[in-house]
Amino acid sequence: MNEFIDNWSELESSNVVRLYRKGELVASGSVDGVMPDGSALWLVQNTFFGRALFLKSDGINAVRVTQQE
Repeated sequence: MNEFIDNWSELESSNVVRLYRKGELVASGSVDGVMPDGSALWLVQNTFFGRALFLKSDGINAVRVTQQE
């Protein structure tokens, strides 16, 4: 079951997540790092976009993928 993560500081490196904005998928991949206050995370994306920084203040919601589909 996938899990909505409100507090990004609960995420750990290598967690697989999907990031959404206004209900639309904007990125997915493995967490590479999280700011201690949970304000941002680095994501190694599953696409050619590579590693990117995402800010929670940009309206991004994180869903941890706990089971491969």
